[in-house]
Amino acid sequence: MATLLPAPADAVNSESPSRKLPFYRVLWIQVLVAMAFAIVLGYVAPARAVAMKPLGDAFIRMISMIVTLIIFCTVAAGIAGMENLKKVGRVGGMALIYFEVVSTAALLIGMLVGNVVLYGATTGEAFFNGMAGERFAVRNSGATAVVESVGDHGCEYMTKGLVVVLGRAGRNFAAGMTGGIAFVLDETGEFAGVLCNQASVDLEPVSDPADMQALQNLIARHVEATGSPRGKWILENWGEMLAKFVKVFPHEYKRVLGIPRYQASKAETAHPQVVAAAAGRKQEAAHG
Repeated sequence: MATLLPAPADAVNSESPSRKLPFYRVLWIQVLVAMAFAIVLGYVAPARAVAMKPLGDAFIRMISMIVTLIIFCTVAAGIAGMENLKKVGRVGGMALIYFEVVSTAALLIGMLVGNVVLYGATTGEAFFNGMAGERFAVRNSGATAVVESVGDHGCEYMTKGLVVVLGRAGRNFAAGMTGGIAFVLDETGEFAGVLCNQASVDLEPVSDPADMQALQNLIARHVEATGSPRGKWILENWGEMLAKFVKVFPHEYKRVLGIPRYQASKAETAHPQVVAAAAGRKQEAAHG
C-alpha cells in the first residue's frame, strides 16, 4: 500500500535525485528526432508508392506525415517527461509532484502521474500540479490529495480521506465509494450528469461554511506548494468558481454519521478531515 508517514520533527525538505537536461536542449532533441523520421519516411514513401500506383504518391505522403506527427508526439513527450519535467519533493508527510517548467509533453498530453496513484494510502498529503491517470486514490483510506484532473474510476472504493479535483474527472468516479469526501470542479455539469457513478454517493453543492473554508485553504496550499496556475486562477475567481464545485458524499458515510440523505444539504455535514484542513491553515497563519 502507498503510505505517507509523518516525518520526524527535524525532517528537512528533500527532492528525488534525477539527471536533467536544460529545456532548450530537450526541445532541440525533439526537433532533430522529428526531422530524422520525416527524412526517412520521405524516402521510403515514394518507393512504396511505386508498388501502389492506384493510390498515388499524394496519399502515401499524407500517411507518412500523419505517422511522422504521431511518432514526434510520442518521442517528444517521452524524452521531455523523462529528462526535464517532473519535480518530486517531500516535506514531512507531504508529497509534491509538479511540472518544473512549461513543457512540450505537458502541452501534448498533460499527464503528470500515471494510473493507481495513492492506491490504499492511509495518511499524509499529496499535491499534483497536473493530470493523474485512471483509478486515482482507489481504496484511499486516509490521505488528503489535490489534483488538477483525473482519469476514469477516480476515488473508486474509497473508504476515508479527502480528495479535491480542480478539473475534469473521468467516467465512473466514486464507484463503490463508502467513506471520505471528494470535491470536484464541475464547470460544464458533465460530472454530475454522466461521469460520476451515483449508485453509492450523493452530489451536493458546497454550502457548509466549514467545507467552503477547507476547500479554499487546500487549494491555497496547493498553489503555495506547486505554483499551480490553475489553482491560482480559481482562487482569484473564488466567488464564481465555488458554485461550480460539487461535494461527493457517500451514502454509507452519511448513515454512519446519522445524516438522512434528504436532510444532507441542511445538516452540519463537514467531514472530520475537512475540519482539520480548515484548522490547519489557521494554525499555519498563527505560527507564520
